Amino acid sequence: MQTLQERTNQKTPVLVTVNNDQFELREALRRSLVDGEEQFLNKCIDELLIRQYAAQNNISNSIEELQVAANERRYQSGLESVEKFQQWLKNKHQTLLSLQNDIDYQLLHNKVRGSIPDQEIEAYFVEHQLEFDRADIYSIRVSNQQKAEELYAKITEDGENFHLLAMEHSLDEESKPKGGYIGKLRRDELSAEIEAAVFNAQPGQVIAPVETEKGYNLFKAGAVYSASLTEEKDNIQFLLFEQLLTRLRAEAKITYPIFEEE
Repeated sequence: MQTLQERTNQKTPVLVTVNNDQFELREALRRSLVDGEEQFLNKCIDELLIRQYAAQNNISNSIEELQVAANERRYQSGLESVEKFQQWLKNKHQTLLSLQNDIDYQLLHNKVRGSIPDQEIEAYFVEHQLEFDRADIYSIRVSNQQKAEELYAKITEDGENFHLLAMEHSLDEESKPKGGYIGKLRRDELSAEIEAAVFNAQPGQVIAPVETEKGYNLFKAGAVYSASLTEEKDNIQFLLFEQLLTRLRAEAKITYPIFEEE
C-alpha cells in the first residue's frame, strides 16, 4: 500500500483510506479472488444477466411496485422518519438512486424466478420425483468401528433402546439430546450408501455401522414421505432458476476491464 501523497496523481479508484494510506479498488478485488471470495463479483455478474434477461422478456417493475417495496423496506428497518432514513443512507454509504436500483433489481430477480412456467416445474417433478422423497432419520455417531458394532449388537440382539443409547453415547451434540433424530431428509442430502440403506429399510429398522467423514454411524430409518408437487414447487422453481442462470453465464461474454493493465 502507498501513502495518499504517493497516489495523488494516479487515477485508479480508491476503495478505502486509513490514516492517509489507501487501498485501491482493483487491488482489493484481486485480493478477494486470491482469498477465494468471488461471491461479490459473481453477484454483480448475475445482476447484469438477470436485468438483460428481464429486458429481453418484457419483465419490468412499475413505479407503484417500486414505491410499495421501498416503503416496506423502510418500515421493516424501522426507518419511518425522514431523519432516521437519511442517517441510514449515510451509514450504509447509499444514495436514493443506489437504493432504488437495489430494490428494482430485487423485484426483477423475484419476477424472473417466478416467470418459470408451471409446465416446466411439473415436468421436472415427474422426472425427478424420487429425489424429493424424504425420510425421518436417526443416528448414533461414535469414534470407532468396534464401539459402533457393540451398540449395534445391543440394539439388534439385546433389544436395547436406540434412542436412549443415542442420548448416552452419540458424539453428535445436535442430535444427541433428541434421541439421535437428525431430521426429515431428502435422498440427495445423503451419501449414495446411506440413501440406499435408509430408503430400502423398513420403518424402525437399524442399519449396520457405516463409516462416515466424522466417525462411525448407526442409522435408524423412520417414516418415508413421498414427495408431492405442491410441497416441492418452490424448491423446483429455485433449481430451474439456478439452471437458467448457469445457462446465461455459459452463453455470456464476460470481461473484467478493471483488471486490464494500463
